[in-house]
Amino acid sequence: MNNRQTSKTGLFLMELMMAILFFCLASAVCVQMFVKGHTLSQRSVDLNHAVVRCESLAEAFYSCDANMQHVLRLFNNADYDFESDIITIDYLDSLIVTGKLEKTGEIFTLNISCVNEDTKEEVFSIAPSIFKNHKGGSYEKEKILWN
Repeated sequence: MNNRQTSKTGLFLMELMMAILFFCLASAVCVQMFVKGHTLSQRSVDLNHAVVRCESLAEAFYSCDANMQHVLRLFNNADYDFESDIITIDYLDSLIVTGKLEKTGEIFTLNISCVNEDTKEEVFSIAPSIFKNHKGGSYEKEKILWN
């Protein structure tokens, strides 16, 4: 009679351990899904911010008719390297927007990219172009006058 009670108790403990194991596995899967959801949400927020900032620089490029001196005046936190024609806009968060100005004939292209400083990953890029006909000077002369 004593053996039957012991075996029932052992069976109950085994069932309880299996239930605890099942709940541990289910909670581990749930935690993993929440972490992936948070990461996806953060990447989506970074992408939205990057698109807005790159489009802002592209619209400034268009509205200033590819005159980088005027574009530079529109952004307080911008830095422009006149030798390599690169504009860098450093926002207070981890996103940095850079634009490299390239000239092909009369077409000016600003290759804009937004990089996450923490992960060193490019979040978004765009390359707006503008046709600029100089009738009284060349691009190189304007570049010298900017300095």
